[in-house]
Amino acid sequence: MPSLYFSSTDDGVLISGKTFNIKDRLKEVGGRWNPKTSLWSIPTIADTPERRQELEALATQKKKEEAAAKKAARLYAVSSEGKAAAAAEDKLRIKAAVAAGSTWICCENCEVIDWDRHHTSCATCGHDGNTFFVDGRLRTGD
Repeated sequence: MPSLYFSSTDDGVLISGKTFNIKDRLKEVGGRWNPKTSLWSIPTIADTPERRQELEALATQKKKEEAAAKKAARLYAVSSEGKAAAAAEDKLRIKAAVAAGSTWICCENCEVIDWDRHHTSCATCGHDGNTFFVDGRLRTGD
């Protein structure tokens, strides 16, 4: 299944599909991005069967590299090193939130359950895993 689709017009060749990873190469061959149509266009003179094969191969290669990078990131996140790095990053974010006067983190020893929803748990202040702060107010885990 191709990741790029080519269609010839009077003004050049329109390219659609998974083009984000190959945008630099498209620019090198004279391509221009049209935000209204969300399509790339390259001059007719730059359109050859070899160029189409090159762009398709590059798009496929970039897609495989992206998938491998995502897999590596997922494996790292569940490793002991990844968990330790995430915990260290959380501590830095918590300290910054406390320093900024956050209304939902009670102290630097909070454990953040959900950053987006502002949920915390704090053993130091006596809040077990069933209680947490939501926007600065203690909740009991409804």
